[in-house]
Amino acid sequence: MQNSNPYSGIQQHLKQALQLISDRQNPNYAKSMQESISAVEGLAMKLLNHDSITLGKAIPQLKNKYGLHQNLLASLEKLYAYTCDEDGVRHGSPNESTVTFSEAKFTLVACTNFINYLIDKTKDQN
Repeated sequence: MQNSNPYSGIQQHLKQALQLISDRQNPNYAKSMQESISAVEGLAMKLLNHDSITLGKAIPQLKNKYGLHQNLLASLEKLYAYTCDEDGVRHGSPNESTVTFSEAKFTLVACTNFINYLIDKTKDQN
């Protein structure tokens, strides 16, 4: 049976991020951040109909295609850059992650808000 929810993959990333951050026995904040930003990246892929684009390359295309405000998307770009720079979030690292609950929670909430914003702003154009 085919899933009729067009955002099921995005929802799955957010659900996983929430599970990872809220695990009382063994939370994984870095992986939660990765899942959060991956949800936004998945939505960007869907909106641009491009299954292999990274969020960094998608942001300018989203701006141009949907006329989204440059400074708002710049904040998403900075959040994405942060997750790429932070040890063990987007890329492997020989160092132990220093990501805290506060950073993981901020990323989860911010990514959820960006997703809601992008869905709302693009719904009439898809």
